[in-house]
Amino acid sequence: MTTLNTSQHEGTHRWAYFLPDGNHFLCMAARLGPMSEDNAFYLGSLNGKPSKFLFHGSSPIVYANGHVVYIAGNVLMARPFDPLRLDFTGDAMVVAEGAQIDAQFSNGTLSASENGVLLYRQGKASAIS
Repeated sequence: MTTLNTSQHEGTHRWAYFLPDGNHFLCMAARLGPMSEDNAFYLGSLNGKPSKFLFHGSSPIVYANGHVVYIAGNVLMARPFDPLRLDFTGDAMVVAEGAQIDAQFSNGTLSASENGVLLYRQGKASAIS
């Protein structure tokens, strides 16, 4: 479904989340290792077309109720998105502060449903021993 961009030193594509059409999906591309400012969100598809860069970020990214939702730093963000035009329709807005993020794996507890129910976890990530 995706191809690593070795010129950008990508080592992994993570957190794929399909849009309602079942063909297009959101995902995060990252270097191996902890969070990096070079990590980015992309829009991909099952039809073999090249992925489209959306913006830099390091967390899961989901779609629900006309918005893409992701974590920036420790802030839960939502940005209006049209799944038919496959493009943003407005600026990002803060949903909640204090969202938990694991900087080692660019992962956070984040999920959303089509009817707009949003699940996330607040707090600091646990240390790995």
